[in-house]
Amino acid sequence: MWNRVVPIGVFLASILLPLRGQAQADAKPSNLTLTLRFQAPATRFGWVNGDRRPDSISVLGGGLGLQWKEFWMIEAGGSFLLPPMAGRSEVHLRAGIAPILADGRVEGAGWVLQAQVLGEIQFLERYLDCSELGCDENTTGLSGRVGLEALRWSKSGRSAFTTRLSVGYMIPLDQTVTGYGRDLTGRVDLHSSMDVALDIGIAFR
Repeated sequence: MWNRVVPIGVFLASILLPLRGQAQADAKPSNLTLTLRFQAPATRFGWVNGDRRPDSISVLGGGLGLQWKEFWMIEAGGSFLLPPMAGRSEVHLRAGIAPILADGRVEGAGWVLQAQVLGEIQFLERYLDCSELGCDENTTGLSGRVGLEALRWSKSGRSAFTTRLSVGYMIPLDQTVTGYGRDLTGRVDLHSSMDVALDIGIAFR
């Protein structure tokens, strides 16, 4: 009898143990984190040229971000903005680091607080009132951005709800003006831009 049981047991173990090991490997969260972000109305405020009053307010925005090993970060996104006069938009590409400041996870679930220090290429479109003729100002600039992001990871450690507050400051690299007002000398160009933004999102691993 044992001559049959032992070979069968060895055969089953040779099948089940690799499957169990594979299941454990599959259960381990990936080093890559994907984040979908959403920017609700009136959660982004922008200032230009050091003015005290906001020059723009968000109407809708969002983006897609990637993190590697919860440290290296890249993301792309944009916003539709509403200034006091007419609509405008911004598009950005960011890259940098996101070190963990506090980690309250237990077995993968719980809160994580990350800092973010990012470099950013930003495209900003403004509609200007050039002596009542109207013109568009398109600016491509280099920006530095810092932020804090709080993530609440689920029990599986594979998904999280995120909230982020960030501040960016942009210096123009290239600027063009189109429309009837492009040749007027009285208009004020964009010399610098700053914004404060709050967004929410869902992260997956």
